[in-house]
Amino acid sequence: MSKYITYNGNMNNITQPSSHLGLPARTYYQLVHALAAVLPPPVNDTPEALLARNDAAIDAVAAMLPTNANEAGFAAQCVAARAQADDVLRLLRKHEGDINVVMRLNAQYVAMMRASQGAHGHLLRARAVRHKRE
Repeated sequence: MSKYITYNGNMNNITQPSSHLGLPARTYYQLVHALAAVLPPPVNDTPEALLARNDAAIDAVAAMLPTNANEAGFAAQCVAARAQADDVLRLLRKHEGDINVVMRLNAQYVAMMRASQGAHGHLLRARAVRHKRE
């Protein structure tokens, strides 16, 4: 069972998440499920590996300390892009003998890292605007 969310198919039966993000339950639910949908599949195709992948991603989002849905969205984009970049690195090692594949994967890796860094920059700017406003 995930330490972050309990969901039994009914949006009204979502338990309130731990204080990791401090978001309303429905917003947290949407964030978790949107993030899980865009993450690359785990290397091992087991329910335990999927749960571990999802929990690690939520831990990474929580580590960025978002305080509202906007900041949590930027943090999730950063985590998803970084996870995709990591998956591309795994594929690079798998196809290291095929230069054409390696070149395409390397370009994808660079793009995903830029996307991750861009989302992180957006998070930092959103946080700075919020602090200034407060």
